[in-house]
Amino acid sequence: MKRRLQLFGLVAVPLGAIAFGAVALLLVAGLQQELADATARVDRLEAAAAALEPRVLALEDAPTPLDAVQPVLSAQRFRLVDASGQERAVLQMEEAGPSLRVLGGGETQVFIGVTDTGPELAVNGPGLAASSARATLKLNANGLPHLEMVDLEGRPRTALALSSASGNGDGFLRFWDQDGDRRLLVGVRDDASEVVLADGEDIPRAKLSAGPTGPILRLHDAAGNARGDFGLTNLDQVGVILRGDDEEQRAAFMVNPYETSLSFFGPRGQVRSVLESDDEGSSLFLFDAQDSFSVSLGVSDDGSVMGFSDETGTIRAALGFVGPGPTLEFADAEGTVRAHLSDTADATRLVLQDEQGIPRTALGITGEGVVLGLFDESGTLRTSVGQTPEGSAFEVYDAQGTVRASLGISQGSPALSLNDSSQSPRVFAGFVRSTQEPFIATLDDDLGVIWRSDRPPDSESDSETTANAGG
Repeated sequence: MKRRLQLFGLVAVPLGAIAFGAVALLLVAGLQQELADATARVDRLEAAAAALEPRVLALEDAPTPLDAVQPVLSAQRFRLVDASGQERAVLQMEEAGPSLRVLGGGETQVFIGVTDTGPELAVNGPGLAASSARATLKLNANGLPHLEMVDLEGRPRTALALSSASGNGDGFLRFWDQDGDRRLLVGVRDDASEVVLADGEDIPRAKLSAGPTGPILRLHDAAGNARGDFGLTNLDQVGVILRGDDEEQRAAFMVNPYETSLSFFGPRGQVRSVLESDDEGSSLFLFDAQDSFSVSLGVSDDGSVMGFSDETGTIRAALGFVGPGPTLEFADAEGTVRAHLSDTADATRLVLQDEQGIPRTALGITGEGVVLGLFDESGTLRTSVGQTPEGSAFEVYDAQGTVRASLGISQGSPALSLNDSSQSPRVFAGFVRSTQEPFIATLDDDLGVIWRSDRPPDSESDSETTANAGG
């Protein structure tokens, strides 16, 4: 019995191995069949794809009509992630409007969207919050663009914008320091370009502008008051103006192609003195509190003149050295010269004139004597009185200025001469030199004696002349 069991065991072991092998063969056969079926399906798909590829390419090249795009995709938020699943871009609808954010390191690096103030483009930097974008481009309340850039600390440093102050949308570029104070402004205002430099208190200290009249540089004090101007006009006039703390001008230095001038002004801006120089000479004008010049001094190649004016600016007195010698003049309220005193190498003269400026009296002193002349309303000499070493004389003139009568003392004896229209003596009265007896004589056109009161009518009347009438 025992022996049969052993035999049975020997037979049982091979039978189990045979059964397992049969099952394995069945599984392998099934897998091979499925693999063959899958391969067949792949081949069919590849063949179908190859058949569809020309159609797809043709569709890509062909234009797509608008009415062919039917699907609409609606959402509140779209996200783009990288290979690791980290969020890199977000397109979403926010309370103020749509926005697109590009992220890096978990922070917004680029923002494009609509905010409470309008459309905005912001570029951020590493380590800065979205509210402290490094550069921001947006529209202001008036719809004008504004570009602002900040530093690494988030402080505004530069802004490029269009201003609505003038209503023209003029552009300007602005710079701030690290303390947030505006230090530099470059822009266009109305029809002029401008550069403004400011101090640490945000107070403008220097302005350079160029407009229709020319460039000008203006300097300001710590309070912002304009204190000095340096400019050039289109007329080629360059000037410097100095101002007080009330911005009123105190001094002005001007140079143009024709003259150079230096002016000084009072506390209310009124002119008080002016110094001018040109090709013909130099002049100095001093003004009173009413802006009327009171004193003037001029120097030229011909000489120098000093004038004194009244409250209306009318020259009332002038002292000068012109030509041959010094002169002194006095004028009335209308500016008409009424008295003229001059001195030359030959004579000293005083002339008095009427309200028309016509000489009416003249007094002259020369090396030969003194002469006083009286003139009529036309300026014609009508009477003169003179004194010379030889004697003195009194003369009367007609309307044409011809001497018609002369009374004089010569060699100690008086003589009277009456002249015709050609100024020839026709009547002579005097004293005989030898006897000092008076006589009267009449003369012809050749100055021959026609009649003489101290002689008979037939005595030497034909040969005697006025030359020896007193003999």
